[in-house]
Amino acid sequence: MKTFISRIGQYKIIESDTGEIRWETHFGFGTIQEGRCFKKGTILFIGPGENRTQHGFLKGEFLDELDHYPAWMKTIYYCKGLDVFHSDGGKMVSREEMSLWNYQGSKDQRRPKAMVTESSETAYRLQKYEIIKTANHQILWKTSGGPYLGISGTGEIMEDILFIGSMRNETFDMNKREFLGHLDRLPEWDLTRYFCPKLSLHTCKVENRIEEQRNETKSRLPEITAIANEKSIYKYKETTEFRFIKTGLLESITEIIRRWAKKIVIHAISLLLLLGSCAFNCLLRLWKVLKTRYVKKKRFDR
Repeated sequence: MKTFISRIGQYKIIESDTGEIRWETHFGFGTIQEGRCFKKGTILFIGPGENRTQHGFLKGEFLDELDHYPAWMKTIYYCKGLDVFHSDGGKMVSREEMSLWNYQGSKDQRRPKAMVTESSETAYRLQKYEIIKTANHQILWKTSGGPYLGISGTGEIMEDILFIGSMRNETFDMNKREFLGHLDRLPEWDLTRYFCPKLSLHTCKVENRIEEQRNETKSRLPEITAIANEKSIYKYKETTEFRFIKTGLLESITEIIRRWAKKIVIHAISLLLLLGSCAFNCLLRLWKVLKTRYVKKKRFDR
């Protein structure tokens, strides 16, 4: 089985000739986490982590190895998570169905034909959302967030998926019951086959460019540091050496004083605890003696 390895940010993307796509990334200390990917047209969906294996190398070593692979260029976007649902019924899309996406071509539907031909504003019902298609081809959504609080935002259609974007709060003129009644009177959303409640799309080209700039800065950092150190030593050599010696002596004296102070405090606390225990035992014994005498005196008086 042949594999093609590329990278997106800190992810290693492994694509086999059978069509299966997996990802790997560094996780924890010397651990590699991996999972599955699903490609739908111009979007690569990165699924949750499934397995963890010990490789025994650090994150820096993993990123250095990752730099040897080419950037992922087979999709324009990538999406973290698999929160994709059927518009009809709201059932979550299975991974078996997502696997079939890898063999399908792009069906980019940013602007469906129905949206282009219609010029008026139209409202639809999608689960708990009211989806509004405006006359200028924008997608808006609304839903109830409380008795008199409505949540609204914008959306985006891509690859036959409606992505519900970030939200903002606004006050509705109707309460929650009235909103739900209004929602029931709307036609069902049928402009896309799927919908995603999170607009977690990222551009692959931007992510790879950020990583390249970061690696370039990282590679130039030792050179810049060496030049700065050379200038600093040349200009402040005598003063720096004197400060180093003076600072080292002060630090040694401070450390010695700190250790002795710590020992003195510990011994003082131990002594106070010992004295307190002895005083308590003496008071307890005195109390028993006085109690015994009091009982004997009381019997004698009788």
